[in-house]
Amino acid sequence: MAGAALGTVAATGNGIAVPAGLATYGLWKMNGNVLAGSSGGLVSVADASVVGLPVGSTSQLAVNGTTVAVNRYNSTTNLAHDAGKYVQFAVAAPASGSFSVSAISAWMATSGGSNTRADIEYSTAADFSNPVRLNGDTPLTFVNGTMVQTTYGSLAITIPAGTTLYVRVFPWYTSVATGKYLAISDVKIEGIASSGP
Repeated sequence: MAGAALGTVAATGNGIAVPAGLATYGLWKMNGNVLAGSSGGLVSVADASVVGLPVGSTSQLAVNGTTVAVNRYNSTTNLAHDAGKYVQFAVAAPASGSFSVSAISAWMATSGGSNTRADIEYSTAADFSNPVRLNGDTPLTFVNGTMVQTTYGSLAITIPAGTTLYVRVFPWYTSVATGKYLAISDVKIEGIASSGP
């Protein structure tokens, strides 16, 4: 009957929490000697920078099943970790909000020889003071000519509003040599970003 009251119906159920932020990442393909980065989400991404490392010609290598012209950096300019020789990736939190980094990953290989080593570190300081080494006390080793993804997950790095996270890869070679490189591609810094306080 039109206009009749329907009454009250009891209901139960499970709600879904509203996400506190947006899944976000900074990505550097590092192919064709291009250093440009891209952002998926709320963060700002700077182009990668190469300091103290001669740039080699690209090499056709398979990254996650696809062959691409991967960037290479000479690892024979030093015989141990050198704080002045690195490839850097930088991602900035939103101007109002924060970026909670949960994972940092990269596809890498030694190229031209088997003895390239590397460390991966991060810092929230522009001068890279007080860095944290993701690989601990054991240098990374690689497969010659075979790109393998290295991933550091379950991280809990909070980047406050308006500040930047810097990630550096420091390659070296274990003996005096020439023509040896670190090949690096698809570097990704990912997590959850918020757009408000």
